[in-house]
Amino acid sequence: SMVRDIRRLEGVDVASFQHGVISRVDSIVENILWVSMVLGIIIFIISLILISNTIRLIIHARQEAIETMHLLGATNSFIRFPFVAEGIIQGLIGAGFSLLILYLLRSLQSYLLESLVRLPLMEPANLITYNIIFGLMLALIGSYRGISKYLPK
Repeated sequence: SMVRDIRRLEGVDVASFQHGVISRVDSIVENILWVSMVLGIIIFIISLILISNTIRLIIHARQEAIETMHLLGATNSFIRFPFVAEGIIQGLIGAGFSLLILYLLRSLQSYLLESLVRLPLMEPANLITYNIIFGLMLALIGSYRGISKYLPK
């Protein structure tokens, strides 16, 4: 089937199907995907903790100003907004850095594998969209986690 089609191509003298090699490569790729997912989850948790703790430190540093705002009648949502906005900015900056790293890795992959194989990758528009959405979700969750202890609803 595929081997026959490849044999028919101009310039191809010999084509064979190496089932053992393909199985081994498939196994390696599957292991790499699992390790990548585990690392992604670990990085997600670390990022969440960092954003939460950063927001908590900022709230702690501004505790006097927050108490003054409460005494003047500011609502909790009015006090919370700047901290959530700061978390969102952190998330967008993180998404920007990850997009830069992905762009560099994609360029390196393209350069190294240009003559060998074309690996299917996610479209850049989808990658950017998912990265920004994921960065914002991470920032919102981290911000609300950090705010919830010091600023009750």
